[in-house]
This record gives sequence, structure tokens and C-alpha cells, in this order.
Amino acid sequence: RLDGSRTLASVEDDDEAMGVLAGLLNRLHSVPAPPGLRGLGEIAGAMVEEVPSAVDSLADPEDRSRLRGWASAVAELVGEPGDRVLHWDLHYENVLAAQREPWLAIDPEPLVGDPGFDLWPPLDTGWER
Repeated sequence: RLDGSRTLASVEDDDEAMGVLAGLLNRLHSVPAPPGLRGLGEIAGAMVEEVPSAVDSLADPEDRSRLRGWASAVAELVGEPGDRVLHWDLHYENVLAAQREPWLAIDPEPLVGDPGFDLWPPLDTGWER
């Protein structure tokens, strides 16, 4: 049973919270993905295709340059193989206290890809604390 009133955000020690996230990601990424899941490459490729129109909508030249740079980096990685399930939305609010395990991840947006791509959401959330 999950405790919806106690998320990982309630853990004040950042090292402890990151340790929980690392453990959850390790377990999630420990087995190959089942067939039939969407691939990260598909999603990233579609995002890169949207960049030219997004760049045109930005007024600040630095923002346009930054977006082009990010898109270029993502475009290089789109074809990278990956065979692991990605949570794709793992952050402090999507980790709940539970009875069968101390913490469980909820609300996945499963994709198949390289596990490195699952690191950004928890790191970003951690910096915002």
C-alpha cells in the first residue's frame, strides 16, 4: 500500500533522497525492456524536428543559440541504442512511501532507451529544492 501523503520531497537530507532515486533507477534499469514500448529515439527525433519553428519564435539571440545547441546535442544521441525501460518522469513527487518497500516510483511514462536519459528529472527536481 502506498502512502500518498508522504513523497520523497518530505526527506530533508538531499544525499538520502538522491540515494533513494539512484536505487529506484538501478532497479528499473536492471532488466531489458519488454517489446512494444515507444523508443526514446522516436520521441527525441520528433522534438528535434520542432526546433526550427521554436527557434523562430524566440526573441533573444542567446536563447535561439542555446536551443540550437541543445537540439544539436540531442540529434547526435537520437540514434543511440538503448534497451532499458525508462521511467521518463521520476522526480521527488513521483516517489511515495510504501509498505512493501520503503519507497516506490509511481506515474511512469515508459520508454525504451539509454538509462542516462532518466537522470535529468530527478537531478532537476533536486536542484529546485
